[in-house]
Amino acid sequence: MPGSGWVYVLLGRSRFTCNDQCMSRDERFTHDPDSDCAYFYVAPSIADGEAVEQVVVEREGRGDVVLDFDSAGRLLGVEIVGALALLTAETLETAP
Repeated sequence: MPGSGWVYVLLGRSRFTCNDQCMSRDERFTHDPDSDCAYFYVAPSIADGEAVEQVVVEREGRGDVVLDFDSAGRLLGVEIVGALALLTAETLETAP
């Protein structure tokens, strides 16, 4: 299973084919310093209740990476709990 380096690769590349309703690259990655959580949107949008399955990758003593999937098993987004420990400062600076 990929580690936190995998998340960094996803955040560091822009390989999205989007239409006018797709989020900009700046909107696809968010960070809330108060909760120390970050979120990377893989899907163009995520409706309330659409993420029905979460797979948690525990990084003992550092935080968690939570993969959000829809009912068809498609990856919607990636939540990083403990972002300061799991992501580089350079990556966090890219959040709006």
